[in-house]
Amino acid sequence: MTVNTTVRHFFENSSQSTSHAASSHSDQACEITADSALEVTAKALAYIFIFLVSFFGNIFLLVVIYKKKQLRRSINYFVFNMAVSDLFNPLTIMTVKIVEIISGSSSWKVDRPWLLGNILCKLAYFLPDVSSVVSIGSLLLISIDRLIAVVFPLRAKLISSKVRLISILSTWFVAIAIHAPYFYSFKLIPHENETYCELNWGPAFDHMKTHRGFVTANFITFIPIPICVLATRTTATALGNVFIVIASVAEYQV
Repeated sequence: MTVNTTVRHFFENSSQSTSHAASSHSDQACEITADSALEVTAKALAYIFIFLVSFFGNIFLLVVIYKKKQLRRSINYFVFNMAVSDLFNPLTIMTVKIVEIISGSSSWKVDRPWLLGNILCKLAYFLPDVSSVVSIGSLLLISIDRLIAVVFPLRAKLISSKVRLISILSTWFVAIAIHAPYFYSFKLIPHENETYCELNWGPAFDHMKTHRGFVTANFITFIPIPICVLATRTTATALGNVFIVIASVAEYQV
């Protein structure tokens, strides 16, 4: 759904020291980069539209799959799982972005009590990235499910409800485990009478080095590898269909 927020915060935090050093020119920069009322309205309406479509679209999908018994097939369990995870995006990062656009400031609006603000800060970036990994995992499970159904039709029954449930829970377990460090790295940081929710791996780790490694590992794990798996599945399915057609033709000729 969304680009991994760790990448965005990598660039934001890498330039943080430079922006603070140039704070004396902040007023001038704000005048140059400030959006007009029309631009703010257009952005806000666009994000609100995306929010509504994302939220109610996924709710509608969940209700339809739940109500229609004929839709409770193997593949739709994974679609249901993906729709549940996708709800986190409009409820967290999308809402935060809308508030930022309307207010004209990226400062964190909930800082009292401090503990609540910190928890919301961490969850606002933790849940969307968990959602992204769960969605990728669900797509891979759908791909594997279809591969077995086409290439190994006699073994399709081995994918029982228990196997599906374990597979779905595993997507959440992996996603939560990978992004658990967010509960340390994301924190509220006061700056010039305002509070910001920022990504900072310090003081326990070197921020730049640690975050570069984290982003690189996430990218390799969840972009090239899934693409290779999906490409392999597509090729295997196509070859399976070709063999089925050849076998059917040969049997017909005999």
